[in-house]
Amino acid sequence: MEKSKILWITIILNLFISQSISDQQICRRSDNCQCFNNSDHYEYQCSENQKEEEEEVILHVYPDSLIKIDCSNVEVLNKQKLPSVKFEDIEKLQIRYCPLPENGLKEIVQHFGMKNLDMLSFEFGVFDDFKLETEKFINLPNVTVLRLRGNDLKSIGDNFLTIFPN
Repeated sequence: MEKSKILWITIILNLFISQSISDQQICRRSDNCQCFNNSDHYEYQCSENQKEEEEEVILHVYPDSLIKIDCSNVEVLNKQKLPSVKFEDIEKLQIRYCPLPENGLKEIVQHFGMKNLDMLSFEFGVFDDFKLETEKFINLPNVTVLRLRGNDLKSIGDNFLTIFPN
């Protein structure tokens, strides 16, 4: 009886320690980002104070499922404003209140190492001339769902829909 208690305590401690080590590998502070481990997701707060208004990018990461990226006062979105962490199994990416990344959305997808991205949502975006440029969305072969909401777009680039074969 005593041995089984010790065995169960050892198993529980190992699970707790391995989860804690995993969290430390995923949720760590970087030069411009802080990370908070919430009960069901990680929250990264990334900011730059070099301008009058603070630029802030907030990420809510639900492992193996979804990344939500929200921007505030961000003029240019690029990988330098994001935490250096890999989330290969993420299937959904939601970007809100952000400009399109300089080098297209593939820059964000590649930065996080997302191999299974199926759904891309771009909401309340900041666009030059209210036009959705085709080249900002190329090389996203696995995306089968594209959501564009509240973007006040006036036009989309030539052949935009043909870059999503699925």
